[in-house]
Amino acid sequence: MLGLRATERGIALSGDPEAFSRFFEATIVKMGNRGTRVFNTVEDAKDWVEKSGYLPTSSEKSKLADFIQKTDAKGDQPSEEEEIDDPKKPKKSSSQVNRRKSKVFPLRLDLQIALPKLESMLGEIEKLDVMRQANISGVMLRCVLELAADGALQKRGLMKEYRAWLREREDTLKNRIQWIKDEKRIPLDRDTKRVLGGLVDSSQARVSLESLNGWVHSNWCPTHGEIVQVKAAELTPLLQLLVSKP
Repeated sequence: MLGLRATERGIALSGDPEAFSRFFEATIVKMGNRGTRVFNTVEDAKDWVEKSGYLPTSSEKSKLADFIQKTDAKGDQPSEEEEIDDPKKPKKSSSQVNRRKSKVFPLRLDLQIALPKLESMLGEIEKLDVMRQANISGVMLRCVLELAADGALQKRGLMKEYRAWLREREDTLKNRIQWIKDEKRIPLDRDTKRVLGGLVDSSQARVSLESLNGWVHSNWCPTHGEIVQVKAAELTPLLQLLVSKP
């Protein structure tokens, strides 16, 4: 009815921006003054919009809204071009329809070795909607990297060498990544070398340990689902290497 539609970049407006701004401001003021009784029902809300003087430029959207709300006194049916849900047709949830778009990893990692903790973590990530739960998805992405690095060292029998290299250093994810990068005990191709370099030196990287750790340790790193997906895509070659068979 308002001529609004959701896009990947945000909410698109089909009406006049200034008119909508005036209408929106008046609505917020009314809500702030606890004057919501004027739009308690669909009919009240429609009357409020009409009295505000705001009209979207898309008459089809208004007509469609009338049909859905069953407030069209004339009983007009929508045109064939307008998509109306069939009540007999099973409804798919938005997460089913946009499953690939709403996941941290568009394609699940192809695990070739037994890492139960990592598989369990990936199973939990599969349940999340990255667009709605971006920060927790980022936290879990960071955990996946740590579990993959830990599993890679253990499965290849490299933990003893790594601990000898540590000496007085603290056993952190950054040191594990640094050791894998510097010691080259795990064969690395050009892509994985680039990812490893970016993790420990964020100046030229889309994904860094600083940003991943930010989701875990503080609130300074709020994010958007698309950012988490970019970082997940950047990490995928490295993760596939770390979980592959020795």
